[in-house]
Amino acid sequence: MEQIKFLLSQQVLSTLLEKKDQGFNKLDVESFYVYNFLKDEYLKTEDITTNHFFQFTYRSFYRLDNAGLTKEFKYRYFELLQKYRTCDIDLKEICIELFNYKTKKGLNSVQFSFATKLANMIDNTYPIYDSEVAKLFNFNQPYYLKDRDLKIDKYLEQYDYIKYASKELVSNKNIQDIFSEMDNLFGESCRKIDNIKKLDFLMWSAGKVLKS
Repeated sequence: MEQIKFLLSQQVLSTLLEKKDQGFNKLDVESFYVYNFLKDEYLKTEDITTNHFFQFTYRSFYRLDNAGLTKEFKYRYFELLQKYRTCDIDLKEICIELFNYKTKKGLNSVQFSFATKLANMIDNTYPIYDSEVAKLFNFNQPYYLKDRDLKIDKYLEQYDYIKYASKELVSNKNIQDIFSEMDNLFGESCRKIDNIKKLDFLMWSAGKVLKS
């Protein structure tokens, strides 16, 4: 299993290097400014459920308002963002909790990507999983699975590969050189972001290129 994870991380490394310049074109400096604002607000706000400007900006940045989710879902989402800042993050439990809140279409859904975004805001060693990152890793998202727990477990299986790759890539010399290029290109707002978060942006941008 470890060998498979290593080989996949090397494939992702090759893609990141190959698509670097195209990926830069998918990024914009505003995204770094907004992320820094969100992180600063999160760290300085004792109870994030009371910071409505943070919530508004977060929902816009991560497109939470474009996902057909109810106000009740979003309210609980930010309660969980507050809860898990003081206890161990459990992505499966977060997914199960949010599954209880139906979408605007009246459906229960596994919102794994939003769960990882929640975790990432608390601790950015949890990489973000979304359709772009899934594309970069050549993963098929388990929409075909109907059982809630089987679907979550499949997401977590894929996520384990992404976490492994992230740990490998962030210390890679070639990737660190890309981080320096990002700093030079996007300026102070990018330099303020630590390397593990820069990798999130980099993987997203490469996946965006592959999808286009």
